[in-house]
Amino acid sequence: MQYSLRACVFALVGLVAFSLPSFSETAAPKNDVPEKRVYSENFDGEDRSLMLGGQLDFANAQSKWLLNVSDGKMVLENRLNPMSLQYQDIKWVRYQGEETVSTTEDARISVTVEAANQGRGGAGVLVGSGKLGNYLVFAVGKEGHFHVLQKKQGKTRFVYSGESKLINVEGANRVTFVHRDGKVAFFANGKELIAMAYKPRTPLGVGLAAFGIGSFSFDDVEISK
Repeated sequence: MQYSLRACVFALVGLVAFSLPSFSETAAPKNDVPEKRVYSENFDGEDRSLMLGGQLDFANAQSKWLLNVSDGKMVLENRLNPMSLQYQDIKWVRYQGEETVSTTEDARISVTVEAANQGRGGAGVLVGSGKLGNYLVFAVGKEGHFHVLQKKQGKTRFVYSGESKLINVEGANRVTFVHRDGKVAFFANGKELIAMAYKPRTPLGVGLAAFGIGSFSFDDVEISK
């Protein structure tokens, strides 16, 4: 689950196009909103093999990234390759109060991240499928930087990198992904940061991701529909 970014180009390609922020997290009146289905993971359980429904791969011998759970957080660490990206697909969840397991297709995901990167890097959310090699990653790093990366047809590219005052320079940041009407929007600490038109050929699942040299922590994952 590790890919090289050596072929990165800073260009927007294919079916991806930027748009001005158009989403709001303001709730509609309660009588217009169906009951939300929610799955949450805070990494505080005693048995880490059950976290994220058992989908964490702690014994991935092919990865040079270290995956651990420490102090109630999932931690990804990379000390070798600054051009490396690591993902964790979350394909299935069991929403609270339900007996059946559901896919995360077209779900919304939020997670609290802390990025201690050296140079270019960050932690955040994945949209699409890491396993199928077709996804977007939205990551925030230190110094208020954010990045959107795309994996498509075997190549990983930087779609956009920027800086925003919405991102906390010190401490944690809450990042969120929302998919509506053929567009994806990414939020930082409850405020929309960037929106894009995106028409993937595969269903939009969700996951977690980090790239670059450093240590990246994830906490309070919430997936909802």
